Amino acid sequence: MGRDDLFEFSKELDQARTRFGLLELGRKDFSGFKLPGVDFKRINLWGSRWPQADLRGADLSNVPLDRADLRGACLRGASLRGASLRLANLSGADLTEADLRGADLSLAKMEKTKLEGARLPEFQLCPPKGKSFRAWKKVRDGFILELEIPEDAERTSSLVSRKCRASRVEVVSASTLSGVAVTRDEYESLHDSNFKYRVGCVSVPRSRPYNDDIRTPCASGIHFFVKREEAAAYFY
Repeated sequence: MGRDDLFEFSKELDQARTRFGLLELGRKDFSGFKLPGVDFKRINLWGSRWPQADLRGADLSNVPLDRADLRGACLRGASLRGASLRLANLSGADLTEADLRGADLSLAKMEKTKLEGARLPEFQLCPPKGKSFRAWKKVRDGFILELEIPEDAERTSSLVSRKCRASRVEVVSASTLSGVAVTRDEYESLHDSNFKYRVGCVSVPRSRPYNDDIRTPCASGIHFFVKREEAAAYFY
């Protein structure tokens, strides 16, 4: 798209917004389009497709982009402030120096997404290293473990999930979903039947070292939730 075409496209968007208020472009295919600097405010882009599109410096503030396909898209310097990106696919996208403050990235895919210099939404649920705290984890048979995250343990939350992880935890107690205390010799991980938790013992990642990548909720570490009700509601 040349400069004149880009100008006409932006002009048509402005006219449509003036006429209709909120413009509906959900599920449209913009694969490979070059639309740098375009103002997309007040446009519903739910489920739209943008693989390899050039959206450098675009204004997507408060735009619905749930389930959008943005794989490999260039969003360098774009404003996504307050945008809804639930279940969006941002794998391989370039968000260098983009503004993501207030954006909802719940369950988004962000494999190899570039975030250098990006302004991120508030996502960190864990207290900073140097402070211990209690957390919760669901294990097999529906039991809930109360954990102590030691003050010297590495810890992080994720941009896309409320699930957190740490490099080391200590199991304090175990209970049923309803909160009744239970006593067992060991408790089996939901995801690895060979990984066992024991009350009073320290647990560390078994096969791979702790990974602090904030783009994924499933990187290596001991996973947990900061609220018991979130652990109880967890399913996989």
